Amino acid sequence: MKGLSEKALALHNPVRSLSPRERERHQRTISVIGEEGQARLLAARVLVVGAGGLASPVLSYLAGMGVGHIGLCDADVVEIGNLPRQIIHNEAALGIPKTSSARRRIEALNSDVDVAEYGWAMPDLLNQVAGNYDIVLDCSDTFESKYTVADWCAGSGHPLVWAVVAATTWQVSTFWSANPNKPTTLRDLHVAPPPPGAVPTPAAMGVVGPAVGVCGSLMAGEAMKLLTGCGSPLIGRVAVGDVNFSDFKVWRFL
Repeated sequence: MKGLSEKALALHNPVRSLSPRERERHQRTISVIGEEGQARLLAARVLVVGAGGLASPVLSYLAGMGVGHIGLCDADVVEIGNLPRQIIHNEAALGIPKTSSARRRIEALNSDVDVAEYGWAMPDLLNQVAGNYDIVLDCSDTFESKYTVADWCAGSGHPLVWAVVAATTWQVSTFWSANPNKPTTLRDLHVAPPPPGAVPTPAAMGVVGPAVGVCGSLMAGEAMKLLTGCGSPLIGRVAVGDVNFSDFKVWRFL
C-alpha cells in the first residue's frame, strides 16, 4: 500500500524530504503510506469545524499523524456535561474556549503542529479563512451548521469529511463537488435538513462517547486517505453504524 495513488489530492507537489526525527516519530505510519504520503500529511492544512465529541478523536489522530496545520472553529466553552464524550478536554479546561482547550492538547501531543483558532464557521468566516485549507472536516452537531459548511464546500470545491451521531448510531461520508470522477455533495445524500422540530436536538436525544469515538476515528481515516491517496475514501458511499449492536455497513448512494 506504500506510495500514492491517483486518488490523492493534488496538493503540495513536490513534497519535501523527511527529517531523521520525523522518520523516527512516524515510522509505523510510513510503513503503511510511505515517506511521500507522510510528507503530504506534514504539509497538509485541515480545517475542523467543531471542537467537541467528534473532534476529540479527529484532532488527536490528525495531530498524532503529523498534519502540519490544523484550524479549529468553535464558539463554545468547555462545560462539565461535555466531558463524558469530548475527551480532548478535561476538568482543568472548564470555562475556557473549546478551541483553546483543544489547542493545548494538540500541542502537548505534537508540538510540530501549527494550530489556528477561529469562531463559529458561519459563511463570512468560511469565506475569510477556509480557502486557506486543503480539506474540511465537519464535527459540528446542528443541521444548520452542517448544511452551511456543506454548501460552502460544494461551492468552493473543497473536499468535506462529514459525520452525524445520534444516541448510539452514526453516519460518515466524504463529499467532493470538484472530484473529476464522482462529484458529490451532502445534498446528494440528504437533500435538505429536516423541518424545525421534526428531529430531537442532540441534548434531547443524547449521545454516548463510544459512538463519537468510532465515528471520529473514521473521519480521521477519511482525511488521511484524501491527503495521501492511501485507500478509498467514502465518496458516493456512506458508512452507518450502531455501537449498541456492533453493527457497521457501507451503503452506496451514487
